Amino acid sequence: MTLHHPQQENAFLNGMVWRVGCGDKIKFSKDRWIGGETTLLGKYPRLYLNSCQRNQLIQQMGAHKDIGWEWDFKWGRHLFDKEDAAHLFLHCSKILPIWWESMSWVNILGAFLQNPRQHFSQHVSAVAKGIRANRWRCWWLAFTWSVWQLRNKIIFSNDTFNGNKFMEDTTFLLWTWHRNFEKDFLIHYNHWSSNLTAAFVY
Repeated sequence: MTLHHPQQENAFLNGMVWRVGCGDKIKFSKDRWIGGETTLLGKYPRLYLNSCQRNQLIQQMGAHKDIGWEWDFKWGRHLFDKEDAAHLFLHCSKILPIWWESMSWVNILGAFLQNPRQHFSQHVSAVAKGIRANRWRCWWLAFTWSVWQLRNKIIFSNDTFNGNKFMEDTTFLLWTWHRNFEKDFLIHYNHWSSNLTAAFVY
């Protein structure tokens, strides 16, 4: 059968059901074989760009082991480099200004340490003991957790960085922690999020 128009070809392909079989005819990233209306390339473009196996067939993406099929993904660079942690959590040009803003809530000035563990120690020691110190410690945890979550959304879901949304998400996360774990925490979220300086005064 000959298809003379791109529209006819697309309609024909859309109506087909792929049989993976032994995976020797279907491209892992470029063919639609996992269900849905898109390819892995379309769904995870950033992962595709980092892959060293862009044109491989499914059969070439792994091997049968004693316990079954085992994928063997190869990347142009490591997705989780330890040496990038300081940049990711502390010194990224998009993240650093938000750190500085939050430090102004408790009147903290000073240089950032390079190592995240050292930075955490510096962070928690800057505020005296009590509820205020506990909230400040939780802010560090909420902040870094939100950075990690956003990073994964950017890599795996093609999301983009939005500083305002990041701040809203982190603030809401911190508020939910305090609401659940502080015995007398009764502050409404709208009041909490619009007056963050006062939130760390107690």
